[in-house]
Amino acid sequence: MKLEPMISHLRNSSLLKMSDLRLSKKSLKLFIAHSAINVTNTLLKHVKGFDYIKDDLLLQHPEQQALPKGHKMKYYCLRANTIEEASVQGNILVHDNVYHIQLKLDADSPIINTYAIPTINDQLTNACIRGAQAMRAQDVSFWEQRQIFQISFGAFHLIMNLIWALLQCHCGTTNDLGSLSHFFLILEKTHLGGEHPDYHTLLSTLMQILEGLLLNAWRTKCGFESLDEYAKLSPSPKDILEKARVILNKYTSPECKQALTHPPKEKDARSHINPGPELDTAHANIVLLTWDLLYVAELIDAISSGDFGRVKNILPDLACLFHGARSNNYSNEVLHLIFNFKEVWTTGFA
Repeated sequence: MKLEPMISHLRNSSLLKMSDLRLSKKSLKLFIAHSAINVTNTLLKHVKGFDYIKDDLLLQHPEQQALPKGHKMKYYCLRANTIEEASVQGNILVHDNVYHIQLKLDADSPIINTYAIPTINDQLTNACIRGAQAMRAQDVSFWEQRQIFQISFGAFHLIMNLIWALLQCHCGTTNDLGSLSHFFLILEKTHLGGEHPDYHTLLSTLMQILEGLLLNAWRTKCGFESLDEYAKLSPSPKDILEKARVILNKYTSPECKQALTHPPKEKDARSHINPGPELDTAHANIVLLTWDLLYVAELIDAISSGDFGRVKNILPDLACLFHGARSNNYSNEVLHLIFNFKEVWTTGFA
């Protein structure tokens, strides 16, 4: 699609506001609806006896911006080259190799100066391309300025960096009840406590922890010793979803309040200061961990189903999650994408 309208939008764009980093009411309702289904799917996955409702439409994720049914991408492979690309200058040389040598397009070709090219990469490559754009901002054409490249992050790298960031936030020590280190000890996977552990092993373990916490919440909510007893009641999909929403409110919301495991001791009778509420740290840790892991679960399901609308829906929260975890590079990547959706890209291109 044509680049000129996007460049015009960029020149006339406004800065992002804090309101752009808050989910709209519609987005928040959709995220809660999807999360309730994810909580329900954990129950259906691990407890026998719910086969009668597994295909019920009420328990299916509503599509937001899914790929068309039967859609397949077309791939046109380029040759590999030996250029070191982990630098601004290296990336510029890679671009020259691809477009000038392999595709045989001249620098003055109207094709590479007219149309926008979406490029989806890891964060380092994106940073190098932006560096090239900044370095060549006053050059003679869109191609030489590298403005033709419209940048986004890869979904795999997004999830990988998110779980690494959450690992640093929730790692704690083995003595901290509700911390990831504590759960890793229980699961005999203490090797995952490093800075950048194996992606697949870490993701699988985090989802195992999340499902265990949610199943425990289901047991508590349903009031049965075993969830098999709840399944024998043949509850309706509506009843199950209502319980899933209660679980979201009570066991995954950082605002939830629950009776303290260790109530505060009475203060000296001579003191007229009322004893303040003492934080139940184990409960608080688990609530925050469950809430954060629900974002990971939503991302995985949205991407695997090919529905980027669900990813786009929670981009503001993801920017805040990354920033709170001091993963500023990916926080900025998400902010760039939000900015492009809001201010720069034409509707068709977006």
